[in-house]
Parts: sequence; C-alpha cells; structure tokens
Amino acid sequence: MRHRVRHLPAYLGLLLPLAALAWLGSVELSRQTERAEKALADNARTFVVDASRKLEFEIVRATRGVDELFEVAFQPLVFLDQEVHAVDELAKGLIVLDSEGALVYPDTPPPDSPDLPFHTQSYVPDIRAAEQLIALQDFAGARALLEDYLERERPRRRSAIRSNQRARFRLGGILRKLGQPEEAEEQLAIARRGSSRRPDSVALLCDVAVAEIEADRGRGYGAMVDVMERIAGGENWRYVGDGLLAEVMRYLHEKLPPASDAAIDGFAAIEVDRVRRDGRSFARDYTSLRRESVRRQLRSFDGDRLYVLHDTPDGAWLLVLRPIEEIEREQALSILDDAEWIGIRYELADLLGESLERLIEPTFRDFYLAIESQDGSLILPREVPPTPEGVDFLAPRQRSIAGMTLRAEPADPESFMSASRSTARNQALLVIALCVAAGGGALLLVRSVSRESEVASLKLQLVSRISHELKTPLALIKMYGETLARGRANSPEQTQQFTGIITREADRLTAMVERVLDLSRREGGEETDYVKDRTDLSEIVTTVIEAYRPRAASRGIELSTTVHPTLIAFADDGAFENAVLNLIENAVKYTAKDAVEPTVEVDFEESEGRAVLEVRDRGVGIPPKEIGQVFTTFYRASNARETPGAGLGLSLVSDFAAAHDGDVSARAREGGGTTFRLAVPLEATTDS
Repeated sequence: MRHRVRHLPAYLGLLLPLAALAWLGSVELSRQTERAEKALADNARTFVVDASRKLEFEIVRATRGVDELFEVAFQPLVFLDQEVHAVDELAKGLIVLDSEGALVYPDTPPPDSPDLPFHTQSYVPDIRAAEQLIALQDFAGARALLEDYLERERPRRRSAIRSNQRARFRLGGILRKLGQPEEAEEQLAIARRGSSRRPDSVALLCDVAVAEIEADRGRGYGAMVDVMERIAGGENWRYVGDGLLAEVMRYLHEKLPPASDAAIDGFAAIEVDRVRRDGRSFARDYTSLRRESVRRQLRSFDGDRLYVLHDTPDGAWLLVLRPIEEIEREQALSILDDAEWIGIRYELADLLGESLERLIEPTFRDFYLAIESQDGSLILPREVPPTPEGVDFLAPRQRSIAGMTLRAEPADPESFMSASRSTARNQALLVIALCVAAGGGALLLVRSVSRESEVASLKLQLVSRISHELKTPLALIKMYGETLARGRANSPEQTQQFTGIITREADRLTAMVERVLDLSRREGGEETDYVKDRTDLSEIVTTVIEAYRPRAASRGIELSTTVHPTLIAFADDGAFENAVLNLIENAVKYTAKDAVEPTVEVDFEESEGRAVLEVRDRGVGIPPKEIGQVFTTFYRASNARETPGAGLGLSLVSDFAAAHDGDVSARAREGGGTTFRLAVPLEATTDS
C-alpha cells in the first residue's frame, strides 16, 4: 500500500494525459458528426428547393392554355365536359364551384341502390297478385285486378301515390302486351306525372316504356335516343342512382338497330354518360372529404389562375381554376347562376408523369420527395418508411404551388442510422481503448514499480543476509586462526581440528561468493559457463551428504540416504555439487529441530534413463499457490520469512537443470513438508 501511495503521482502522470486525449478525441468525433449532419441538412434543403421549382415548372407547363380548352354556352355542362376530355387527354373533367367552394358541377349523386325501384315499395296485396298473374302470362286477370284497385283507391299519402304509380306502370305494360298502345301510353303518362317535380326512377322507367311503344308503332328510335341523351345530360335524373342509369343505357342501346344512325347517337350518349358518372364519382369524395380545404385555398386567390390541391383516399387531384367571366354567365343563362369558379381537374400523378416519379423515387440520390397537403396528410408517396430510432434527421420543408408542402426524406434511412451508430461506436471504442490503455499502462506501471521495489528490497535483504552469514565463518576463521597463531592448541589433534574448521568455513565463504558472482552474471545478462564432462554423479552426491551430515547433526537432524552406486552423466561437477548442496541445505534449514520426524531423506536413483535426486523434508512446507514460484530469483515463500536466506539457492538449481536438459520441481509431501526432485539425463552427449 505504501508503494502505491508513493507512486500515485506517476499513476496520475500517465492517466491524466490519456484522459485528456480521450476527451479531445471524443470532441473531435462530435464535431465531425455535427459537420456531417449540417452538410446533410444543407443538401436536403437544396434538394427540396430545387424540387419545388421543378414541380411548379412542370405544373405550369402541363396546364398551359387550359383557358382555351372550353367555351361556356347554353348546353348541359356534361357535354362541355366531354369536349374537355376530347381535347386534353390528361384532363379528368370539368369542375365548377361557387364562392364557398361547393360543387355546382359535377352534381352530387344520390345513394346508389342495386335494386329496381319497385322492389323496395310497401306490400300491396292486389298489386302483388297482379304481378304474379303477369308472370303466369294471365294478362286479362292481372288487368282486371289492377283496374279494380285503381278504381277503388284514391291516393292521398305519399306511400299511396307510389303504389298508384306502380299499379299504372304495370297496367301500361299489360295494355302494351294486349296490343293497345294508346291506352298503354295514357297509363304511363299518368304514372309519370306523379314524379314530374322530382324525376325519379319511376319516371325514368315510364319514359323507357313509352320509347319502346313508339318504336313498336313504327315511329323510329328517336324516343329511345332521346331518353339516353337526357340520361347522359344528367339534369333530369340527378335523383336516380348511377347503377340504374347505367343499366337503362345498356338496355336501350341493345334495342337500337346495329350500324344505324340511332345506334351511333346512342353510343355517343353512352360516352357522355361515362363522363357524367366519372364526375359524380369525383363529387362524392369532394363533398364528403375535402371541401373546407379547397375553400381556404380559394380565399388566397391573387392572379389570373388558381391551383388548388384536392386530396382523396384514391389519389390527389389538382384543380386548375379561373373566375367565371360575365359574358360566360350571360351565354350560359341560368346554368352558371351560382357559380364563381370554373376549371379542369387533373390527377396529380398523371399530370406530372415521369417528372414526378423522378422526384419521388429515391433511386441514385440521397433524398426523395414527399408531398403533403395543407392539413399535413401525405399525398405522394402514400407511405413513407419511418425514420429509425437513433437517426436525428429533421426533414426540411418547402411550400409550393397549390398549397402543397414538399419534404425531403432520406432515401436510405438505414445508411444514416449506420453512420450515426458508427460515430457513436467510434466514440465509445475510442474511450474504451484509451481507458484500457490507461488501465493497462497503470497496471503495468504498478507491477513494474512494485516489482522494482520488491527487487530492491530483496537486494537489501540479500546484502543484509549475506553480511550476516559472512560474520559466522569469518568469526570462526579469525577465532581459530588467532588460537593457532598464539600456540594455544593443546595437541596436534586439536591443531588439525582447528585447521579443518578454518578450511571448512573458508569453503563456505567461497560458495557464498560464487553464488553472489553467479547472481551478478545473471542480472547482467550473462549465461553461466558450465564445463561439462563425464562425471560420476553418485560419488558427488555421497561426498556432499557425508560432508553435510555433521552440520545437520548439529541441528538435531538426521540425513537418511539411498544412493545408487554409479550413475554417470555429462555435467559440470562443481555446479552439480552446488545444486545437491543447495537442495540438502534448504531441506535441513526449513526442518525444525522439534519436528516429529527430524529427518531429511535423500534418494538418488535411476529412472527412465535419468538420474533422479529427491530430497524430502518435514519442514513448514510451501503454500500450494506458491510452489511454481519458489525457483524464481529472490523469491521466498510467504511462510519462510523467519528463516534466514536470500532466495538464491533454488534459482541456481533451476538454472543448472535447464542448462543440462533436466528439470527440477517441488511438491507438497503427505504428512507435511516438501519434496524437491532434480532429474538430469544419464550419459548426455550434448556439449556445452
């Protein structure tokens, strides 16, 4: 902990610049993103302004000369509508509005009914019975029932009037079947007068029946054509559903002789009727959906032509309008009394055609065009893909002709999303990378500083321990040397004993110095110079054991040995002797005198072509997590701090084993203690 606090300024010196670098990188990425978004927004604005100009140009070009397409005269407007269709293939029809934007033409259709008009009337027993007799071809009986009903009933209520019309219509048909056309026409005329104020489906069917009677009497097909033209004109039958009118037109046209003038006139009436029905279809949507929007646009008129947008679920219409002139009102008499605006309606997509597709389709461009109406509803395209989450893109808008709003949308939202994600990812990766670098650097710095601190501490301990260990042999050498020098030896045997002690302690000093020199060479990067020769390893092991036995005995520890008589290998005999001595000395040093078994077992045997030395002690043992580290220079197990030592002996043994293609290992011994195992190949032929 003291080391960490002491080196805190160094940590901060590494972390603070990296943190500043991370902040600057994040700021720069944010600026790049902002510049990219600004460029994107500028491009989008340029695109939408350019699209607005192109759109206005195309609309004005396509509707040029629209005022010359029609000349208002005294005739049903549907015929003028047909002329507009014939002159301009893009025009969908004529449109006339009053000052509030309400339709004057085309007229608003009534609700269509798929049934014929008489099928929905109330049940009248006599009429129903007569209709059943008609189905059975009993015309006389049916005539009698109907005449009796008409004689008896005097209609006073609306339902009774409708029943009376029904009875006279059926009676007219019976009289026609019975060959009495004059009487039939009379009954049909009476039936028709019941709908004279508001011509409805009954009046229509009566006119058709009279036209057929005229043809039956040889008076030609003019009456039929007249009915068809009046249907096409639309003014007489505005309360009749288009389904019934279309069916009557088809029925009458089939009655006309093929290739006759009447058939040609009938076909022309059918074409006019198609224009009329198209107009009614437009009027249905106009009345129910968008009239208020058109009224607001009419109030903004300033010029000679007004472009009005009319949006429906089936498509967008463009109304090109102009005010009605007084001379037109005079020529048309009462047709345009309530009208203020006249013009032509176009479908926006058809009018602009390929030019609109080029603006709307996102092909080969960054944006595509979306068109909105005044109320904000989308006109084209009908669906716009939603902008994905994470994409901050505000589509620029531009007001354009006919009250349309144009909007630039990204053609590929996924690409914008990917770019946004990429920027965020890059920022995150930058911060993470710098944090990892800072953390890794700080960790390496901590480990390096801690290691250097630990090595420095170990070196100090080494000097202290070596100094301490040198004192003993030096003191003994000095003491026995002075004794011999003063002639205080009592006998030649004692003199020899003192001389042996001096020699032994000198050898100890020499071994210590050799260890320190080996350490110095290793720390300096030099390899130890081993001189390998054919060596009897068993003899060296025996010599070391016997030389160390007295010292072990002085500590109360017995050496139990088993040595193979002859094991030969190519090795450095001095290095091998030091390795054996270090292992035995290490075992003796860590075995306590008061141990239950104060014995160090030394076995030297052959195993699989190798000479194996095992030294087993009953010492304090090595913690399991530290067994792999005890051969590291200066390393001492955490439970060996009270025992003198510098952490060099086992590292020298490891170097010897590596240099001789052998290995050394340590393992916990059952019952306590440690087993060290050194193995070298026998008869090795590899020279140093």
